[in-house]
Amino acid sequence: ESALFLGRLAMATTAFKIAARLDPSHPGARVGLALCALHQGDVQAAHQLIGGVRSPADRAKWFAGVAQYRLLRGQPAEAAAAVDASLALDAANVLARHLQLLIAKRQRDEVRAQEAMARLLALNQSPVFVRPNGNVSGPAVVWEPELGTYAEGKKIPEGWLLFTSG
Repeated sequence: ESALFLGRLAMATTAFKIAARLDPSHPGARVGLALCALHQGDVQAAHQLIGGVRSPADRAKWFAGVAQYRLLRGQPAEAAAAVDASLALDAANVLARHLQLLIAKRQRDEVRAQEAMARLLALNQSPVFVRPNGNVSGPAVVWEPELGTYAEGKKIPEGWLLFTSG
């Protein structure tokens, strides 16, 4: 996903093809391949790939990706509609919330931009600091700690202090 959203289409396509080969039914791989097809101009292939994806969270990723695609092409109204569709499926979709903020800023709508920023910031969880020997100095933060496994750590006021990356 990162490669795609950073504009590295060839790398993203390769990664999603590998993921799909490892697990042909994985909806995240299908969403990624559909977004790659969209960026390559193959709208029909994109819609065929996304057609089999039923999970609301994965469909929300699709719509957020479509929103980014539309915004990059100077289509803010279409991008806003795709953001709304994404957030209707998953209100915690970070990319959609970020795009909502970008759209408001591009339209110079300060009220909507402030509201979008507040919604985006509300998604933040307590950070997790990763440092050997429990040393908290320095900005080493894991923003999605629920995705990892950690052998050692302890709760601290700022979040979780991890002694190893798991």
